[in-house]
Amino acid sequence: MFFVFFVSLATLITVLRIIFTKRPRNAKNVLEFILVTFIVIYIGVCSLVAGLSHIFMGESIAPQIGWVSGPFEYEVGIANLAIGALGILCIWFREEMLLATVVAGCIWMFGNMIGHVREMVVYHNYAPMNAGIFMWLANIVCLFILAIYIAYRVSDSREKKKAQELEPVAETP
Repeated sequence: MFFVFFVSLATLITVLRIIFTKRPRNAKNVLEFILVTFIVIYIGVCSLVAGLSHIFMGESIAPQIGWVSGPFEYEVGIANLAIGALGILCIWFREEMLLATVVAGCIWMFGNMIGHVREMVVYHNYAPMNAGIFMWLANIVCLFILAIYIAYRVSDSREKKKAQELEPVAETP
């Protein structure tokens, strides 16, 4: 339910941002609201919480994944903290951090999925945190974020192109 909570929270905050914005509700702005909110909440905050959980509660989390607790929990936690920090930094360093966060977050989630599926196929590990809804939801949300990022970039480039076409051309003497 951990991941469902963060997806629900990101969805609620996105809807509220769109309803109460003073900015024009054009495609670029709506896509930016969706993108930034999901990155900050789902990749940022969710990864920070997951990282702290792996670092400080690794002994109780590992068995839920179907693993024996070990030093890998600390390393997984640090990786989650790094991804989470990227997501949070999108609040202040938006343009510089969006692509980096989408790439890092999607590689992390898709890589995790491959590892979890491998665990199911090779080791028949169907522990709730290995084969449960979280794995599928995490990857669906990553695909959603990736699609929104691409749509946002396309919308942004169209808007910039339109602005250039409207600029007056200076006459040469």
